[in-house]
Amino acid sequence: MPATDQHTRTHIKALADEMKRHLAAPAAAPAQVFLSGMLTGLASAIEILDGRTAEQAAETVEQRLAAAVGRAYIDGKLGEQPAPVDWEAIAQQRERELRDVGEARHTAEQERDGAYRERAHLVALLAALTDGAVITDAQDVDEPGWQIVYLTLGGRQCSWHIAPRDTSLFQHVERVDALDVRALWDGHTTEAKYAGIAAWTAELAQHCGPVCSEMHTERGRCEIARNR
Repeated sequence: MPATDQHTRTHIKALADEMKRHLAAPAAAPAQVFLSGMLTGLASAIEILDGRTAEQAAETVEQRLAAAVGRAYIDGKLGEQPAPVDWEAIAQQRERELRDVGEARHTAEQERDGAYRERAHLVALLAALTDGAVITDAQDVDEPGWQIVYLTLGGRQCSWHIAPRDTSLFQHVERVDALDVRALWDGHTTEAKYAGIAAWTAELAQHCGPVCSEMHTERGRCEIARNR
């Protein structure tokens, strides 16, 4: 045997002896399996140095690994094998979870649509009680059929998006082109809109009363009508 091969063989044997020493000591299952695999590889290397081909050495690798795992299991080093995964039960559980999520989403959508429907009724009522209300196509919504209604409440512009399912509530409102000056958004925010409505509501409650509804008739406690 050439000197280089003899040198390599000596070091491989020393490494194998050291790994056997560690393998004999108590260790966790992954470490035992890893060391067994390393020893198998070293044994194959020695076989090749002894003249066997790589193909011949590889034939015994699987046998050595299986034997090492079997011995570790018999010695109690691998512990109990994990129970088989019940993929069908997991799939059924996932299906139930998805169904529950879908039902919850459907319920939430119904509640949301119901709230928008109630709001649409109130906006339609306001449109019937005030002058100058108009409705036009919503240019800022990609879904077809959406509308925007514009009202002037207390001298301030107010607007609301109206879903297609609620447009039938606004048949009494004048329909105009999106470029009509009465349907041009003045930049008001939602917060500013409702702040203005709150101020206008307080003014009506103090000076006009429910009978007036900004028509300023002589009935009720409308100070505006009495001071004309």
